[in-house]
Order: sequence, then C-alpha cells, then structure tokens
Amino acid sequence: MKQRMILVITACSLLLLASCSDKEEIAEELIQYNNEVWVPINKMKETELNDLESMQQELESAGKIEEAALLVENEIVPVMDEVLDQLESADTANKEVDEWNDMQIEAEELAKDYMEESVDYYESDEWSVVDHFFNTEELKAKYIDVADYRDELIDTYELEYVKGHEGLGNFRDLKRAEE
Repeated sequence: MKQRMILVITACSLLLLASCSDKEEIAEELIQYNNEVWVPINKMKETELNDLESMQQELESAGKIEEAALLVENEIVPVMDEVLDQLESADTANKEVDEWNDMQIEAEELAKDYMEESVDYYESDEWSVVDHFFNTEELKAKYIDVADYRDELIDTYELEYVKGHEGLGNFRDLKRAEE
C-alpha cells in the first residue's frame, strides 16, 4: 500500500513538473516569436505601407485610378507578399504560438485580398461603397481577434510588455512578468 502511495505521489509530482516545464517552454517561445518575428514583421509592414496607402488615397482622390491600381499591384501587394512569406516561414513548435501565427496569416491574407479587390474596383463600376465598408469591418475584426488572442496568451503565460516601448503601440517586445 505504501509503495502504491509513493508511486502515485511520484507520478503526480512528475506530471506537475512536466506541465510547469511545458508552460515555461511555451512562454519562452511566445516571447521569442513576438520579439523576433511578430513585432519586426508588423513594424516593417507599418513603415512600408503607411506612405504607400496614403499615396493610394491621394491618387484615388485626384481621379488617377490607373496610377492607384499600378501602385497597389506593383508596390503594396509585394510588401504584403513579403509579410505573408515571413509569417509562413516562422518556425513555431507550440500550438499556442502556431495558432497566433495562423490567425495573423489569415488576417494578412484577407488584407491582401482586399487590396487586390481594390484593383478590380478601379477597373469596374461593380464594387460599391457598401462592399468596401464590409470588407474594412471584416478586416478590422480579424486584426482585433489576433490582438485579443495575443493578450490572452500574455495573461495566461504571465508575460508583460517591455517598459520603454510605449511609443510603438501594440508592437512591443514581451518579457516575463516581474513578480
């Protein structure tokens, strides 16, 4: 009887230690993915696309539809392809990090589809303002889902933003929470 009790206690202890080490591994991968993959990709995307999207809107407003379509096809979509390539090549080992990456890929694919549809809009009169509004809302919802999942992971694995990165918006490095 004592041997069984010792065996049960030992097994429970090993399971507890294994689950703690898994949580530690996942937390480390989350930090690494965030700091070395997600933040740099999003900063690059923001830096490269902000000016291009402003130019696109200016061209639209000026009625230079052909130039706007060329800008999207030749400059904006290639940046979006680079973002997708980097996300798709990210090496993820844990299901939580993999899910986060997959959600981001899904959002980026929708953003790219939306941009490519804008070229169709320039070439025809079929696309309406209502379609544009719904596409924008769907895209916003995808990005919000990614941010919500990231926040959930931060809470679950007791992580926090690195102080001093406040000016970077949501694209901040993570570290373990200080106790």
